[in-house]
Parts: sequence; structure tokens; C-alpha cells
Amino acid sequence: MAGIVNRIEIAYICDESYVLATLISLRSLRKNRTENVHYLVHIILVDMNQDQNLQQLFQKEAVENEFCIVVHQSKVEHDDIFFQHSYVSKAALVKFQLPEILKNTAEVLYLDSDTLIRPGLEDICGIAVDQRYAAVVKDMSVSLGKHMQELGLNDYFNSGMMYMNLQKMRKDGIGKALLDWKRNEKRHVFMDQDAFNVVLGRDVKFIHPKYNLIYDMFRKYTSSEIASFYEIDHFAAAALNKTAAVLHMAGARKPWKEQESEQLVEWLAYIESFEEFAVCEKAYYNKNLAMDAELHREMHERKSGQCDLEQKLAAMMEQVDGNYRQVQHDLQRKILESEEKNAIYKNELQLKIAELEARMAVYENTFFRRIWRRLTRRKDNL
Repeated sequence: MAGIVNRIEIAYICDESYVLATLISLRSLRKNRTENVHYLVHIILVDMNQDQNLQQLFQKEAVENEFCIVVHQSKVEHDDIFFQHSYVSKAALVKFQLPEILKNTAEVLYLDSDTLIRPGLEDICGIAVDQRYAAVVKDMSVSLGKHMQELGLNDYFNSGMMYMNLQKMRKDGIGKALLDWKRNEKRHVFMDQDAFNVVLGRDVKFIHPKYNLIYDMFRKYTSSEIASFYEIDHFAAAALNKTAAVLHMAGARKPWKEQESEQLVEWLAYIESFEEFAVCEKAYYNKNLAMDAELHREMHERKSGQCDLEQKLAAMMEQVDGNYRQVQHDLQRKILESEEKNAIYKNELQLKIAELEARMAVYENTFFRRIWRRLTRRKDNL
């Protein structure tokens, strides 16, 4: 898919532990929807036994003719390949089934539930993946570790955002290949990610990190290191947290679990009522966050107001500083011009002095010769 995008298909996979997270990501997607672009969002509920309340919960987020939501039901099969992971649900294995679940879809943008969507997401779907399995973003932390080398890979991507060519994957039987590799893997490190990296191999297209910004890397690496790894400008790397189209809260530090999460305030802004924290009884969340949500919003508004004042003050200071620098520059220029004029005047003065001294020497020489001649004449007369 290239050129102007009029319709984007997006897929989320959600189990009972990620209902609230999926809802928040969906709202951020809806809020930052690009005008004149139609979104068809697939919500794949895993092991939820036809829960009508959950289906209605998601479908009420739809916007007529702009934001269509289709809820699918699925379940995790192949229990023989399941293993326990600290913060990744087994529902991630349903990613292997996406080509079959969405059998009428040619290309889909898959997003993990622990994401916040900002403006610019639609640009991903302007990337051509006709001859590739997916467009993806490199995972810096894994790429710089030993695990990638142990897998025999030269590059490694994060599977939390994939613009997937489902048509090509169906044609090449990728779904079965992913399951087969997962069933036979020797080391259980990631739920689904290793399988995608090994099976898709180099037949993927790496794109800008702003389309899957894993904030955790800012805790491990400097902006210069990030810029070097992704081969982007240093200032662009430093600003990624603000410019990212997809903010991925990968790792154990989730905003619905702990207040130390850097994305807590932004994430809470999409909560419409405290009751949403209990949307699913078995959901893993920090109940204290629900009680503190309003306080955080108020603090965020105050900080925003303070930030605006600081920005205005900074702008004023910058203007004053600019005026001072201009005055200083003008003064230095005038001093330099004065010094240049003084140097020219001094040089001219020295030339005139030298000229006068030369004339004086000539005059003295002539004067003494005249005196000498007169004395000589008087002597001769005597």
C-alpha cells in the first residue's frame, strides 16, 4: 500500500488482563485519527467466552463512517508450546493466527495493547510492503545483547508494532512456520518475538523508531547512542519521546501497574471514569491509580500551565538575550572598526614621522655642508 491512504486496518489482541490497556490504546488511536482516513479496527478477544459486555465496551468507541470496530473471538490453542512470561500474556501467540483470523485482509497494522497512539500513525501505511512480510522497528536493547547472536541473527525487531503483509504470509504458510518454530525452540525468552524474527528473517523492512518507540531504551542509553543505532539525527533522537507516533510501554513498568511510569499522566488522560479500572475483575491493575487519577489530571493541568509560563518566560529571556547579544555584537564591531582606524592612523603617522625624519636628515646634512664650506672659505681667506 503506497501513496494516499484512505482506509487503514488495525488489529489488537486482547485477553482479560489487557482489557483496560486495549481500551486506552484504542481511545488514543481514535483521538489522533487523521481526518478523511477511515479506520477499521479489529479487536480479537482471546479466551473470553463470547462476553457481550466487553464487545459493547469496545464497539461504543466506534465513530460512524470514521472509526469502525469489529470484535472477533479466538482462543489460545497449542498449550504444548505455552510458557509463563512475567509481563507478556500468552494471548501474544494469537499473532501467529492473524493471517487466518483476518483472512479477507491484505495488510494490517498490528499494535500491542500497551501502546499510546499519537499523530502520524497513518504514515506507516504509506510504506510499501508488497514484497516483504512486514514493516517493523529494530529493538535496540535486544539487538545490542547476546540473545540476537545466539539466534544467529544480524538484526532484531520488536513485534509490538508490525505493519503486516497478511496476503504474502498466507501464501507462504508463515502462520504454520511460526507455530512450528515456537514448538521446537530451545530457549523460552520471548513469547512470540523470537519466532517472528527467525521465521520472517531478513524479509522485513526496517522503519523509523518513531513508529514503535520503546521508552525503556531511554533508561539504558543516551540520545547519542540511540541516534547512532537507528542512524538518525541526534536532536531527532532526543525528541523521540515527543514526536513518536507509537509510544510502546514494553517491559514490566506499565502505567496501570505503578505510579513511577513516565507515561502515567498521558495514559490517565484517556480514562473516562474510575469504574473503568474494574472493567474486568481479573485485570492486573493498581487500584490506587483509580483513586489518584483526578489528582494526576489536576497536577498535569497545573504543570501544563506552568510549562506554558516557563516557555513564555524562556521566549522573553531569549529575546532579551538576543537583544543583548546584538548590542554586544554591535559594540564589538564598533571597537574593531575603531581599532582598525587607529591602526591605519598609527601607520600613516609613522609614515609621516619617517618622512619628516628623512627630510630632517637631508636638511641637517645640507646645513652642515654649508657651514663647513663657509668655514673652509674663511680659512682660505686667512
